[in-house]
This record gives sequence, structure tokens and C-alpha cells, in this order.
Amino acid sequence: MKMIATKSFSYGGRSRRPGDEFEVADRDVKLLAAVKRAKPAPPSPPPPLTEPTPVARDMPADQPVTTEADEGKPRKGRYRRRDVRAEDDTTDE
Repeated sequence: MKMIATKSFSYGGRSRRPGDEFEVADRDVKLLAAVKRAKPAPPSPPPPLTEPTPVARDMPADQPVTTEADEGKPRKGRYRRRDVRAEDDTTDE
């Protein structure tokens, strides 16, 4: 859990000064708060919402769904060799 130092002290092998934000083991949170050496840090703001990606049902059937991450990348799973031809397996006996 993240805490903010309220007084100078040493924790985790480092000197902490008032206002320093640092990570604390769960077992030490109550202890540092009880001796008034640190207080819990306010929760970080949630990440900003991103624009939803288009879903196939939101787009016309003849238009493929692509995203920005898809552009510039070769599509996987495609057989691209053009020099190989199928053999004729029919035999006349």
C-alpha cells in the first residue's frame, strides 16, 4: 500500500522525509499510522476512459472491422506462397 511520510524516519533501508510517497508492506500500514510517521496516500484517479472499439454488429456487413493496432501488421495465418501449385492426383490406369 502507498503511504506518505508525515515525519522524517527510516523505512526499508531508506530515509523518508515529510511528503515522500513510498510503498509499505500491508503489515506495517497500521504501525506507521499509529506512531504518526506516515498516513495512507489518497487513491490514484482511475485511468481515463477510452473510446470503445467498433463491434461487428455496429458496422455494415460488407465492411471488415479494423482497429488502429491492426493497421501496418501482416495478418497471421495466411498462406502467401505463390510459387507452389497443387499436383494433379488423377491417374489413368
